[in-house]
Amino acid sequence: MRPLTFVITALVSLFLGFTESGRFFVTRKHLLFTLFLFLSLFWNAIGGDGTLRSFSAKFLIWIYLLSLNSDSKQYVLQFITKWTACLVLVSLICYLLFFLDVLSINPTLISCNNNGYIHWNYYAFTVNAKPVYMHRFMGFFMEPGHVTMGIVPLILANGFDLKNKYVRILFICELFTLSLAGYVTLFVGYLLFHGSVRSLKPILGGIFFVSLLLYFADLAGFSDILDAFIWNRLEYRDGDIAGNNRVTAEFEKAYQSFIRSSEVWTGDIRIDITKYGGISGYKKYLVQNGIIGLSFTLLVYGFNYLMSFKYKVGAFTLILFMLLFQNAYPFWFCMMAMYILGCDNLKNGRAIYA
Repeated sequence: MRPLTFVITALVSLFLGFTESGRFFVTRKHLLFTLFLFLSLFWNAIGGDGTLRSFSAKFLIWIYLLSLNSDSKQYVLQFITKWTACLVLVSLICYLLFFLDVLSINPTLISCNNNGYIHWNYYAFTVNAKPVYMHRFMGFFMEPGHVTMGIVPLILANGFDLKNKYVRILFICELFTLSLAGYVTLFVGYLLFHGSVRSLKPILGGIFFVSLLLYFADLAGFSDILDAFIWNRLEYRDGDIAGNNRVTAEFEKAYQSFIRSSEVWTGDIRIDITKYGGISGYKKYLVQNGIIGLSFTLLVYGFNYLMSFKYKVGAFTLILFMLLFQNAYPFWFCMMAMYILGCDNLKNGRAIYA
């Protein structure tokens, strides 16, 4: 279903591109970015990280977004921000009412991604079928980490503007995911966008809210959940923070062998990623695409900063790199689309709903 959605959206993008030429603005920088994006997508497809058909559809959609003029890009960003916030807010309210025994819903059991995810579907939200995961809010996403990948770039694309009521909604919803990566990127992002003495009050307010949330969760008997997803992941083990470990011990052995081989430059398609379970992060991406593929991706995501040297564009790029370091899904639609729209918004210094 998802590839079909991409194809339909790509065809609509082509149709609009031919019929509404006044909405578009193309420069040499756009053409250069298009070249880098094409090379990176093509290399990813060769490495087995997706298919040529899905990447071709995404490529057309992203080029459509890239070539829009600034006013049209701002409108698209405004539309996505507003309706994502509304949908996630409805999901969060239903989630809280259900766990407070105010709302009664009979769920259905569903599976996603070739049974990689088994969820209880409560229609307005889903929860993981594994008891240890079920109290983490993930809305209509497949896991709480995916909520972070969808929400944090959107918050940053809007310049972390908490005057924007929809950004505030997204920010609050992210706090309920218990995503350590989400908390860290939001904290660093706020400091980068609003780092000053005046910004201490909102930061302290945010820390107080999270502390209160964790306190009541512990009081309600969810201490095992907090231990598993917050405190234990902050422990320092074997020279690294425990929560930074995104691969299995078996894959780590394969990775160490890989980086000492000649395939480190191009990636090794002979390594079957699927047999190592739910792994993610830069190590997985490097095995699939090699140093050359990684370089193409870094060039794509660093392009807008290199072409503008705008502080907020650089801060936005840095936070995206932090997310990609942990998850390494650079060509998820929520990442690349927000990068294209957000860089333009931040470069022009515009405020939405100010």
